[in-house]
Amino acid sequence: MGRWGTDTFQSDDACEYASGLARQLVAELDRFAADPELDIHDVDDGVAARLVVLAFLVERCRADVDPADVARWSARFLGLCDSEDGLDSFYRDEDVAPRRAAIAAPLDAMRGTG
Repeated sequence: MGRWGTDTFQSDDACEYASGLARQLVAELDRFAADPELDIHDVDDGVAARLVVLAFLVERCRADVDPADVARWSARFLGLCDSEDGLDSFYRDEDVAPRRAAIAAPLDAMRGTG
């Protein structure tokens, strides 16, 4: 098919590149979620950044993400945010809810609720 529009991601090559990135991010997020040593600092930094990039790829490039993966990540990552050693262990009280919302937003977007 080649190119079907003027947008950067309206070409086969660009979409294939984006799909490859999405697959890589899914694998990385799966590794984070499965790590028994995962802590809130991992979620606040590495996980959060990957979620934002993946959500962009889903929205703009129609990258495919399994809803079951998103549900599993939500439970794991937001569960850590809300845990005893979660976001409130190092953020000021007034910053906890906005930071949690920022981490939840790409998950919600990938579930179609954002």
